[in-house]
Amino acid sequence: MSNKVDLEKVSAWIRNKWSTQECPLCKHQKFKVGSIEFEMKEFKGSEISVSEMFSGAYVPLVLVTCSNCGYIIPLSAVVLGIENPDGKK
Repeated sequence: MSNKVDLEKVSAWIRNKWSTQECPLCKHQKFKVGSIEFEMKEFKGSEISVSEMFSGAYVPLVLVTCSNCGYIIPLSAVVLGIENPDGKK
């Protein structure tokens, strides 16, 4: 998985799919799209080995942050079309 985000592709997706384009918390309408991808990993409990920390299922995410209140909206990089389900671009 590459951690660079195609900002134009994400911005186009937001314009096409997010009808209100307003923050669910403060209703502000200005956002910043994160320029790198993040992973949300499967939680395996607190008693795991180091090798287990780096294995398991994950979801590639792009973070969109409200410029007013800082609310973070995680969007699936797979659904955005910038990452394949197998982790390859």
